[in-house]
Amino acid sequence: MRYSTTIVLLVALSTSLGCSRNDSLTLPPLVSEPSTRLPGKFVWHNLITPDAGAARDFYSSVFGWQLNVLEGGSYTEVSHGGRSLGGIIDASKHEKPPRSAVWLSGVSVPDVDDSLSSAIALGANQLLEPTDIPNVGRVAVISDPQGALLQLIRANDGDPQDTPALLNTWLWHELIADVPEDAASFYHKLLGYGVRIVGDGEAGYRVLTRDGAPRAGILENPFEETRPAWVPFIRVADPTALLPKVLAHGGRVVVEPEDDLRGSKLAVILDPSGAPLALQKWDPSPGEGR
Repeated sequence: MRYSTTIVLLVALSTSLGCSRNDSLTLPPLVSEPSTRLPGKFVWHNLITPDAGAARDFYSSVFGWQLNVLEGGSYTEVSHGGRSLGGIIDASKHEKPPRSAVWLSGVSVPDVDDSLSSAIALGANQLLEPTDIPNVGRVAVISDPQGALLQLIRANDGDPQDTPALLNTWLWHELIADVPEDAASFYHKLLGYGVRIVGDGEAGYRVLTRDGAPRAGILENPFEETRPAWVPFIRVADPTALLPKVLAHGGRVVVEPEDDLRGSKLAVILDPSGAPLALQKWDPSPGEGR
C-alpha cells in the first residue's frame, strides 16, 4: 500500500467516524458498562474498503457477522454473538478511493497523546492526529518504523475484558515485520510489551505480552513485495472447510493450511478488496482469554 493511499484511508476513517465534517454519526462504546483498562490489548477494528457492499456480503456470509448499516452505508457496525467486532468504512466516495482494503486494528494505551509522542520519538510517523470520536474515545494512527499501520486508542469507558474468543470473532494479532528484532524493540519501548522468543535464532517467533497476558506476535515477513502489516486473526472451527466459502464470496487464498504450518490450523486469505486476514483453529486452555 503506497503512502498516498494510506492518507486516503485515514481521511475516510476520520470523516466516516464523525471526526471532521460529519458529526451525526454516533458509535456505540467499546464496553456496555465501565471497565478496567488493559494497555497493550487490541480492542478496536475498522475495515476501510473501496467496496463496502462486497465486504458486507463477504463477512456476513463467511463468518455470520451481524451488520448494522448507518449513514447510507458510509459506516457499518459489525457484531457477532453479542460482541462488538468493529466496523466497515466505505471509502469509495472519496476523490481518490484506495484500490485495496485494510483492517486497521486499535491497541489500548493509557494516553493517546503521550503514546503518539513516544512513537514519533522512536521513529514512527503520525498519519492521523489525536482525535476524539464521540461515544468511543480518543484515537491516533501511526505507521511504525517499518511501515505497519496501527491505531492508538483510549476508550472512554475502559476496555473489553479478557474472555475466550468465540468462534468467528477476533482471536489474535500478528505483525509481519521485515526485521522482527527491531519491531520487538519498538513495541517493547512504546507499549511496554515483554518479548518471548519461540524457536531458534533472531528469526524466531516473538510473543508480545503485557501484565502476564499474551497480546500479539511478530513474524518475519515471508512474502515478497508485501509491506510490513498488522494482520488480525479470526478464530474458526476449521480453516480448510471454510476456504470454499471464502472463494465463493470473492475472497482469495494466500496460504492454505499445511501440516508443517501450525498443524494445518492456519490459513491466510484476502477479502474481496484485498484486506489480509488469518483464519486460525484454536482451542482455549481452561481459564485462558484473548
